[in-house]
Amino acid sequence: MFFGVTAVAGGLFFARRAVLEPGETGDTEIFPGITYRAERIDGPRSPLAHSVTVDMNHPGVRVTVSEPYTGEGRPFRLAPAEWRLRRGGYAVLLNGARYKPAGYLNSLPGRAVESVELVVGDGAVAGHRSISHLIWWDTEGGLHATTERPAPEDAVSAAVHGVGLLSLLIISGEIDPGAADPYFADRVINRTFIGIDPEAGQLTLFAFAGAREFEAARYVRDRGVIYGGQLDSGTSTHLLLGRGAAGLPAFSGLRGWRPIASYIAVHSNGPSNP
Repeated sequence: MFFGVTAVAGGLFFARRAVLEPGETGDTEIFPGITYRAERIDGPRSPLAHSVTVDMNHPGVRVTVSEPYTGEGRPFRLAPAEWRLRRGGYAVLLNGARYKPAGYLNSLPGRAVESVELVVGDGAVAGHRSISHLIWWDTEGGLHATTERPAPEDAVSAAVHGVGLLSLLIISGEIDPGAADPYFADRVINRTFIGIDPEAGQLTLFAFAGAREFEAARYVRDRGVIYGGQLDSGTSTHLLLGRGAAGLPAFSGLRGWRPIASYIAVHSNGPSNP
């Protein structure tokens, strides 16, 4: 009985995922100041790259990182990404930093977990600064990246929201070949990236449906990212679009099956374009 129910639930999940994963599309303004794109990239499997570019200068746009509960030993609780998206009413949601304890048996909704990398949500800080670069933004929406690790204390203190990265794969618009993950770099898995162009005021969120690390990094660089890197990936990869996205079904995007701990949320104060 248990295995039958599990098989049916798994089948429904994968069927729904296939229906709600958009195909290739050019730049589409899904909300004012928020643009979505999906296209094939170079690689043996020609994976589909989903991306959302956010104009941080747009008055109707705001980007936040989930706030850690710093009074607890483990400041995040796992929850399904779509539940977070629906509950928050966000325009876009992307999974954030890695969490621990990891492992399939620990990846159950409701479990209290720690962030591996640094997370800054509404000024509250969690995770390990000693191993983290930091991509962050200030009260005016200005975008910043720390190229050194650990992230300097003054940057952490100035950040209103930010997410840590174990490796900053793209620095000053160039790929750092020494920043690759030696274990996962050549594995073909779903991958989550974040990138910024501070001068243009653009933040871009990426999710790849099965790619090697440098395949994804080259695409991110070629999209004009000046600083960027990989977040929690594999079965934790989620890039989901909220209700009202112009031209796309609600809750479409690329989704994994694991629940998430920290996440990046894009808020829109305006309706999608007709």
